[in-house]
Amino acid sequence: MGLKSILPSRLAGAMVLALIGASAGADDIQGGHIVMPVEIGGTAPLPVHMFVPDSAASNAPIVLVMHGASRNADDYRDNWIEVAEACEVIIAAPEFSRERFPGSARYNLGGLADAGAEPAAFDVIGRVFEAVQDGYAPETSGYVMFGHSAGSQFVHRYAMFRPDPRMRRAVGANAGWYTVPDPAIAWPYGFAGAPETPPSFEAVAALPIEIHLGTQDNDPNGRSLRRTPEAVAQGAGRFDRGLHMAEVTGWPVTRVEGADHDNALMVPAAARALLAEQVVASQACALVTQSR
Repeated sequence: MGLKSILPSRLAGAMVLALIGASAGADDIQGGHIVMPVEIGGTAPLPVHMFVPDSAASNAPIVLVMHGASRNADDYRDNWIEVAEACEVIIAAPEFSRERFPGSARYNLGGLADAGAEPAAFDVIGRVFEAVQDGYAPETSGYVMFGHSAGSQFVHRYAMFRPDPRMRRAVGANAGWYTVPDPAIAWPYGFAGAPETPPSFEAVAALPIEIHLGTQDNDPNGRSLRRTPEAVAQGAGRFDRGLHMAEVTGWPVTRVEGADHDNALMVPAAARALLAEQVVASQACALVTQSR
């Protein structure tokens, strides 16, 4: 199935967006920028900020991008546009607003213990993927996932508590703190007293996830860095805490030289880790993903 065969779905999405307008926080559609409302069974559709390059095929890779604590999904999408165009991949960044998913309990921790009036954030991801798949890439059977900062916290916990065979690979970058798979450490820093039955250590170790760390994201007094005794026990700052989590789980680590706590600086290395070898090997894709 080629691009022309799925064009009506794109037009339908654009028509829906035009109807809902600012009520979903939508941008004007320009080029490949789309804000798609996804029904999640909550108080309103969830806005998903997308970029779909004109060259995207019906089997294009789908990258789900999880924003940080600022909840700026549109910026996170924009940071991936150069990769999307060069590598011909679809970017989808769901927006979990503070109003609907307040605090770390309902975003970083996925709403496991307290989802409020909305579905648990972890339970929304499958619906987001299916909506993107149905509308833009019907021949794509899985997705990859990237999160930075609070989004990285979301990603590693989602992978542990909502294992999905459709999630082929994941990268968590520069998380401020982690849920360590240790039954002796109290939730949310460990598995003791977790609101759901935690996975086995073997299942955690086998997850297709990598930790990416900016070598300059090492300030123990960094803005918004959690400094509870339990978080500090994982390390002084984000870099050390990431190394600690990798040591415990055996997950691979990629160090991004010279990067601080900046999502955009982490994208090229994440794209290399997430996208298939044959995708990254193309001349255009290799050029943008080798920039760091």
